[in-house]
Amino acid sequence: MVEFSLEDAAVFLPKYLSADQQRGLYSELKNFPNSNFTFYDQSVRFKNDLLQGDGWKGLTAINFMSLDKKDISGIIISNSCDIDITNTRDFDINILFAPLVKLGDFRQLLLKSGQDPTAVENKIHDIKRQYNSSIFYLPECPHVFEESIVLLDDIHRHPLSDFAQKKKTKLSTLTMAAFYLFLIKLSIHFHRVQENVPRQIAS
Repeated sequence: MVEFSLEDAAVFLPKYLSADQQRGLYSELKNFPNSNFTFYDQSVRFKNDLLQGDGWKGLTAINFMSLDKKDISGIIISNSCDIDITNTRDFDINILFAPLVKLGDFRQLLLKSGQDPTAVENKIHDIKRQYNSSIFYLPECPHVFEESIVLLDDIHRHPLSDFAQKKKTKLSTLTMAAFYLFLIKLSIHFHRVQENVPRQIAS
């Protein structure tokens, strides 16, 4: 279960915000999941930017079993600085992303697997409250996509040079509160400082 306190959130929050902006962000994250903050930035100021947490249509995924390539919608996992196309690099890099999966399709998949409908609805309830550490829940983005999930263990890569020149459509950009919720979920999924494994300490 993922729970937040003001002290927990403070570790992750940006120092470049004004005092009022920090207080507002603290308040939204502190009250999660009972707060209903705005998830998507509806302005056009980031329409041409490639940012961590963005939703994009036109990312290419390769099926491991069949090796088939397919253009899909996905959420950017890579950090914004590393995939900035204006950066000078010695070698091409990859955009890391996870497919955008409709929550309704995920529910039907669980039901078809034979799981009890009540148990399935309990799982969906926990996903919507971000209690599942390997799944990031995205509410509906009006007129763009229905409520969806991102499976954080289903990571794909797309060369930045190829993505930059192909036809694509930006779907969404996270607000500040949603972005830091996303970062916290990534940290919980990929980093377990207290993993309870007594590794050998070098002398």
